[in-house]
Amino acid sequence: MEKKGFTEKMRFDFDTTKSCEIKIKTGIWCRATPNEFRSWKGERRIVRWVKNEEIIEQYDGPVYYMGSNKIDKSESKVGYAFLHEIDPRAQYSKQRETEHFTIKK
Repeated sequence: MEKKGFTEKMRFDFDTTKSCEIKIKTGIWCRATPNEFRSWKGERRIVRWVKNEEIIEQYDGPVYYMGSNKIDKSESKVGYAFLHEIDPRAQYSKQRETEHFTIKK
């Protein structure tokens, strides 16, 4: 049986053990998984603590397409970078009856 989906090891150009945060459209900073962080087209920062002191570092590294090691070089709107505008996570999530949103394909 042939493997499908995420078969390549993802490249992380930052310390994934630190707190990764993205700034959403409302101006609020939110924690993100390393996978989301690397694919966010918008402001990103890494937060770490040294002796109970919070140290915030802005992150200006490359933006990768979600689920890929290809770099997104477009200057488009804030949000996640999807290759061919398709969210690869959609195939792994099942919509519940209680959810009030759908994923556009």
